[in-house]
Amino acid sequence: MGIFYLNAPKSKILQGKGAEQLFKETILKNNFEYRDSTKKEDIYKHTDCYVKFHQKWRSIDVKSLKKIRGEFQDEKFFIEVKNDYGYPGWLYSNHVQFIAFQTFNGFELYKTKKLRRYFEENKKSLQSTSKKGSPAELFLLERKCLKNLIYKNI
Repeated sequence: MGIFYLNAPKSKILQGKGAEQLFKETILKNNFEYRDSTKKEDIYKHTDCYVKFHQKWRSIDVKSLKKIRGEFQDEKFFIEVKNDYGYPGWLYSNHVQFIAFQTFNGFELYKTKKLRRYFEENKKSLQSTSKKGSPAELFLLERKCLKNLIYKNI
């Protein structure tokens, strides 16, 4: 495991890996080509896998369902601007082209650049969920506000 997993609870790691496996199964079931990223790409480039869309391989970071007030939900997505170590979060990765958010009905894919633009245009009105004492910067994006940005539902 890389340095970015050192402080993560085992349950969150397993939850993320489960979402990645479900994403892979969903992609293959829908007849898209899929390949895993390397461990280094996962850790340092925020890339979990590659999927071939329109004859091109696209890098994807898969995000599992998240809890709010102890309950899994899919109405809000967590956006990582800075990670727990103060480094740029996945929103500012220059390597990942798509974010796949898990929902109760599958996955919604978004172009990272479009999510970044939406965040920058709306940052002042977004709810911060950052932890006190942590350099991490996390925000919540309402799924209903992102409907026009969806690249693909799978």
